[in-house]
Parts: sequence; C-alpha cells; structure tokens
Amino acid sequence: MTRLFILLVIVFVWSSAEAKTPSQAAASGADVMFGIKLRPEAAKIKAEVERYYKSKIVESMERSGTTIFEASSGFDNRGAPKITLFREPTEVDIVHELLHLKLLAEGFPVVNFTINFDLDAASVADWLRLFTYIRDTVEHRIMYARMRKMGFEPFAADRAGLEQVMQGRRQLFTPSDKHFLMTSALIYFKVAVEQDNQEFLGRFYNWYVSKGIKENAHIGTYYVGAVKLSKLETPEDVARVLTKCLEPSYPPNVRYKFAGWKTLHFPKFKLRSITFEMNRRFDLPQPATKQPGP
Repeated sequence: MTRLFILLVIVFVWSSAEAKTPSQAAASGADVMFGIKLRPEAAKIKAEVERYYKSKIVESMERSGTTIFEASSGFDNRGAPKITLFREPTEVDIVHELLHLKLLAEGFPVVNFTINFDLDAASVADWLRLFTYIRDTVEHRIMYARMRKMGFEPFAADRAGLEQVMQGRRQLFTPSDKHFLMTSALIYFKVAVEQDNQEFLGRFYNWYVSKGIKENAHIGTYYVGAVKLSKLETPEDVARVLTKCLEPSYPPNVRYKFAGWKTLHFPKFKLRSITFEMNRRFDLPQPATKQPGP
C-alpha cells in the first residue's frame, strides 16, 4: 500500500520560555505587523514575501493556551501566506516566520514522503513529529545566521527556558514519550545547532549526563555533525543534508530513498518539493514465524 504524506509548510517557533509582552506602537503600514513596527531589514523581507506570493500576509492571533508553540507559518485556504502567533507578538518571532516563508520562495523544499508499506496512524504521527525536529533545525541553521546579522538573537527565548529546565524549575521531556530516546537526542541536536554559546552547550550536555542520558546526547551529536559539517547555501544542499539525517532516523526498520525534485503549482505561485520513499528494511532480522501443524 502506497501512501503520500506532504509535510506541508507549517513551521513553528518552539520555546520553553514564557513569552514577553513587547512595547507595541499602535501603528499600521507596510512596515508593521501585529502592531509592531519592523526594522528596515525585516520590513524588506515582508515586502519580498508578499511580492513572491502575490498576496498580503494574513496575520492571525490564537491565545488558546494549549500549545507550546509561540508562532507558526503556512498558507490559508485561499493560498495566501499566513503567520499565526499564539502569544504576545515579538519582532523576533515575526521575522522567524517571515524567513520560513522566504526560504520557500527561494526554492528551499517542501518535503513529501511516499510510504510503500502499511504503517499505523500513530506511528506516522510520531515519525512526522520527530522529522519536524530535523527539518526545522536544518532551516534554522540558515535562518539564524541571517537573523543574527540583522541584530536579533533568535535563540534567546529558548536559552532562557532551558536555563529554567537545568535549574529544575521546568520540565523538558514528556515522561510517557515512548520514543524518548529519539526525542531527547533530537532536542539535543536542535539546541547544539541553534545556539551560539559553547559554554551554555557544555552545561546543557552536563545536564544530560546528570540525568543519565549521555548516550542520547551522543546520538544527537551525529545529526549535529551532519548539519554543521555541511554547506547549507542552496536548496540542493538542504536536500543532501536531510537525506543524510534521515538514514538513521525513526522508524528503525525503514530505509529512505531520495526520489527527486518536483514543482508544486499553486494559483499565484510555485514551490519546489522533494520526495523521499520509505521502504521496509528487509535485511533486518525478522521474528520467527510459527509454522502450522499437520
């Protein structure tokens, strides 16, 4: 049975820190989003995004309090680019989501998966969650370099939240996570790639050691090497790095094959996509099968 899953362009800003309420000017205009006047470099990115998608960016606020995410970006049902903020707006979160949309406009890929075997819905959901850590972190490697040149510190909120985790004031992991090994490994990967403070990373590694999960951090280090030792300048670079990261990933009995590039056509714009085929690893030991009696 072949099933196609498109990891559509909904990307998130995750933070373990409490949101800060910015000082907002009651303003409107081409350089304003969510009531915040954007610095010139950010306003330029907003204009470029709207020009490519031939539509104004839809701004949405959702304050349900049920999500750990601070922001997301994607498209509404008319195909217009959309940014949703789940807490009080900050310029850094707005720019983060603008850059996700801009990378897509620059040809960085939407990711598709063709699953060539039966995989239950719960396993698919788990696998998509884990892959999202990889995909977002690879994109953040590109984005955060741009944001730092603009004067932002994109990892500041995460760093503040993780300081609270290491002090025992917040919880990072879900105890019931049946994929705790991979989740904790990929969180370490995310932190190691996105932060720019080696002293902080050293303390975070020591915290893993103190929790008895040093090996999980070592698994995450494989992904760190795959990203940090690779050139990430073009969409093709991203495709190669994602391919490298996928091979040892969940589920462990799956083999991934890069199946090429395609163009997704929308009424007002086009996006590039890559497809990975997922097949069973038949070379793994199989459980013994009881033979029927005579």
